[in-house]
Amino acid sequence: MIWPDLWSDPKVLPPRGGFRWGQKTQKMKTPIKILAFFLLICQIAQADTLTVKQDGTGDYIIIQSAINASTDGDTVLVWPGTYYENLDLSGHNIMLASLDLTTGDPQYKYSTIIDGSQEETSCLWVLSPTTFTIQGFSIRNGSGKQGSGYRGGGLYLKQGNVSIFNCIIHNNFARGYGGGIANYFTNLYLSGTTIKDNHSALNKGGGISFTASNDVTYTITFDTINRCSVYNNHAYCGADISFSSALKGFKIVLDTFSVSQPGRQHVYSVNKYFYPRDSFPVQMNHYLRESVNGDLFVSPTGDDSNNGLSEATPLKSLTKAIQLVVSGSVQKNTIHLANGTYSPSSTGEFFPLGLFSNIDIIGQKRDSTILNAENFTHHLQSPRLEHSFNVKHISLVNGNGDINRSIMKGSFVLVSCDSILFEDLLFKGNTGYQHSSGLVIGCSQLTFKDVTFEDNFGGKTLGGGTMYNAPEYPRLTDSVFIENCIFRHNLPNPDSTAGSGGAFSTKSIATDSLVNILTNCLFENNQVDNDNYNGFIITSYDYGKAVFSNCTFADNTVYHQDISAVFFVWGFYAKAYIYNSIFYGGHPREMRVGSNEAPCSLWIYNSLIAGGYDGIGGDLDFNFVHYDETNIDTDPFFLHKWEHPYQIADGSPCIDAGTLANLPDFIVLPETDLAGNPRIVGDSIDMGAYEWNSTVGIDKYQYQPIKNEKPKLLHAAPNPFNHQTTISAQWDFTGHVQIEIYNNSGLRVKILKSGTSGRGSIQTRWDGKDGNGNILPAGVYHVVMFWDGKEIEGIKVVKR
Repeated sequence: MIWPDLWSDPKVLPPRGGFRWGQKTQKMKTPIKILAFFLLICQIAQADTLTVKQDGTGDYIIIQSAINASTDGDTVLVWPGTYYENLDLSGHNIMLASLDLTTGDPQYKYSTIIDGSQEETSCLWVLSPTTFTIQGFSIRNGSGKQGSGYRGGGLYLKQGNVSIFNCIIHNNFARGYGGGIANYFTNLYLSGTTIKDNHSALNKGGGISFTASNDVTYTITFDTINRCSVYNNHAYCGADISFSSALKGFKIVLDTFSVSQPGRQHVYSVNKYFYPRDSFPVQMNHYLRESVNGDLFVSPTGDDSNNGLSEATPLKSLTKAIQLVVSGSVQKNTIHLANGTYSPSSTGEFFPLGLFSNIDIIGQKRDSTILNAENFTHHLQSPRLEHSFNVKHISLVNGNGDINRSIMKGSFVLVSCDSILFEDLLFKGNTGYQHSSGLVIGCSQLTFKDVTFEDNFGGKTLGGGTMYNAPEYPRLTDSVFIENCIFRHNLPNPDSTAGSGGAFSTKSIATDSLVNILTNCLFENNQVDNDNYNGFIITSYDYGKAVFSNCTFADNTVYHQDISAVFFVWGFYAKAYIYNSIFYGGHPREMRVGSNEAPCSLWIYNSLIAGGYDGIGGDLDFNFVHYDETNIDTDPFFLHKWEHPYQIADGSPCIDAGTLANLPDFIVLPETDLAGNPRIVGDSIDMGAYEWNSTVGIDKYQYQPIKNEKPKLLHAAPNPFNHQTTISAQWDFTGHVQIEIYNNSGLRVKILKSGTSGRGSIQTRWDGKDGNGNILPAGVYHVVMFWDGKEIEGIKVVKR
């Protein structure tokens, strides 16, 4: 039976192990409780039992028909069978039970089944204040409640008091929160129930998602005697349990859980600002798998029952590896992916996969290690405040963020993360209404290096922005570095009006926030159609800032004819700085500065701009454009053949026309251009993403990059760095050699080497501290080498 008036008193919770006919309730001592109990007994005396049997010998053959006919206090008693129904219990204060209630035999939960038939709604839902109990069922194949973002695959509970006894909630799916159970503003009691193999595709809480109010306290109770089990559920974080806001006395007490050391992959808790709390303990009697605080190996030919500790015993799915590896460990753990395709159909992946602190995901070879989302959802997503993870040498294909437009990012979402490297990746064939590949929001010290974005469909293929931070959290947003990347043939979605195409956008919400720094990138043959922002590059509407150095923009097209341009600076005080770049072949024009509310600013130096200053659209009296005298307007003489058609050919006016002296200190040019040629030859640099050399234009089978005739004396790796970098130097002279480090203000902070020496070399580590051992702030530093007091070489290093 139900206890509609007594839920607020923990002394009169529903009996452990479920209700049994004839079972006595707990003793109540106060007169008020006695009166309440008397009223309840009167209600029970008037209650009916409505039977449901598929053979027609009961009152009903359909469970929903019995529910609709019930009144408060009734019991709907269901005989064994598989009932393909989606049940609405809103407002029905009843008990729904199998013969487990009358016989005490828990085996009835296996033979009495509510099957949602994947009908894009929950197996069972409550949308209004309701007090009910369900006991002794298997609940499977639900798909989330329509109208609620498809949340709660098995059960969607919104308002009321609910008890669940001796049930199995399994193989349900939700596009939003709560693959098994989505619980909103509901007091919930769970006893003897197993929640397993459920999936939340676009959000947290693959098994259970609890959401409460910041103003009202709700109670979630796990029976500590007749314990529940929660395991092997899937979501990008909080795969088994996710909860937020005010939960009174919440403790996770279980019989069986997924792993021995739960992390944010498994249990995820956030405060009222949606920032994660520290890890939440799980009390468990058993676990399915031992967690691994070390490297794991994965291969499509592996087996998820393997331990994954070596290449000889690999796991099969990346999903299982992320589930097993310890997150947030002090040490760096790496998941090694062997060549092959990882997908839902071939290796059993449950996309999207989570990205967590100090867990690297490294493929064997980019073009041979493939994550294929099979156009079901996006590939990767990070919870907030994760840090220090790398993703390398992987192709991410066929992602789709347009399921009900809930995510609208085709391949990845990174939120409020720090110190991240995406390197040697290919994003291809992904679809997303807002961003066809991915979105970076509120992140700091994020680097995209040697990444290709190609043939993606929808909105801008990559977007960067800031976000409002909770009062107790510092603003994370700092810099996003995009180096040696290619944006090629990214298009509007041809199947709908969802997404208008384009390559890159950036947005900020504060004057001191995000700076996007793009160096040595190629943007070619991208298209925009009917874009509200009218350009490929939206340089942060609302305060954002972007800096472009040695980029090539070629043959891009915007079909929105009113105020369109390839490069568009728009919004409140947006700023863009362009150095050593080429804009050519764009239609209908290359650039526009377009805000009528707060002036935008555009600075252009040492660049080839087709159409010149007169070709820049927009109100140039209200907005500000500095078009330097070092710019040119002419044909760049692209090579137009072979693997790199936008290399500049012999005789190009872009050769040696760039500037090194006027580049901002925070720009660190890569060692090579997109074709693998040295980026700087001698003391000069060319415009665009390619450095000319004398072999360009000859037969490609004879093509060899030229060598820098003046070898560098100083090197630093890694650069940029987080904790330490190795400074290498070599010299072929005799005299006093001194290597010093200066900050960006010109003050010497440390001497690495000093002494008289003959020809030699040195390797020394710099840990980012000054000569007194103090930790220096993040920023640009200069390593300078002196010979007999004369400066002979210097390099920039960036400390993150």
